[in-house]
Amino acid sequence: MSSYSLATFSADVVRPDNALGVLEVCRQIELDSALVGWSGRIERLIEAGEVYWDLACALRQISEGLQPRNYLEIGVRVGKSASMVASAAPDVGFAGFDLWVSPYAGLDNPGPDHVRRQ
Repeated sequence: MSSYSLATFSADVVRPDNALGVLEVCRQIELDSALVGWSGRIERLIEAGEVYWDLACALRQISEGLQPRNYLEIGVRVGKSASMVASAAPDVGFAGFDLWVSPYAGLDNPGPDHVRRQ
């Protein structure tokens, strides 16, 4: 059993290097226009010395701390969250489900082949 705790997560999720890790993943995957704006916002906040974290930061940090064997994602869209998990836990088994309805919330949903490439 892992000794990774909520206190450890709470301290680590807001570390600047965690947000930088999220940006590094963003540089390696194909971002749509919404995610380009999101990653740009993270970059600006880091440059300004602001503390930043969101779901992507949390997933990356939890995955780094726990090293899960399996990850299930419902609502994959472009694979951003799955990419965060895989970047921190490269041996994780992944199952993702999506209806691949496009547009989804006004955004393109490019399909499973796109996610596999990510």
